[in-house]
Amino acid sequence: MPDSRLKIECVDIENVLTSEELKLFPIEKFKFGGVLYNKENVSVIIIKKGKAKVVFYGHGREFILYYLAKNNIYVLEESCMLEFTEESEVYVIDVKTFPEKVQNIHFCNIILGSIVKEIMIERKIINNLVFECCQQRLATFILDLYNKNHSLHINLNLSMQELSNFIGSKRQTVSTTFNDFIREDIIRRIDHHEYLILDLDKLNKILEYK
Repeated sequence: MPDSRLKIECVDIENVLTSEELKLFPIEKFKFGGVLYNKENVSVIIIKKGKAKVVFYGHGREFILYYLAKNNIYVLEESCMLEFTEESEVYVIDVKTFPEKVQNIHFCNIILGSIVKEIMIERKIINNLVFECCQQRLATFILDLYNKNHSLHINLNLSMQELSNFIGSKRQTVSTTFNDFIREDIIRRIDHHEYLILDLDKLNKILEYK
């Protein structure tokens, strides 16, 4: 699928680096609800196990940039933080010491490629926030789920507040738009978190009107 916030770069670090190289990188452990925040240093974060979300907080609001899972890579700096949604372990690589510690060219290329892709994704996010309405952001989100899973059946294991925080719209607007999609036979609720996409063409047409 095209690069998206729902499927960012992964690396199985234990298959890329030797056991001696792995010893150079500390592993930090976090419980559910724990946070990782870098005020001064920039770090490359690789999820060894568990799940987290990358979030911005400001003016009493939250914006979710990514959801991270095992082997996902993210460059963490002071503008955002990781909030862990289950018990997790992460490799933390200080960017300042990266050149001294890492001589593995393949690993360096993976990290560089990940950074480039995330820059491209985040430019798309800015474009969506500036130029798209809630209806278009929600259509983009549903199409990303479809492309990620290659299935018309989607599992939306998010509250309406979490979904609104992810697409950058107010909760009430997202809820109204979501119900409009159901009423217009674009999607159908199957179970509490399970939905079926009924009309991909309508979703794509929504994105045409920018």
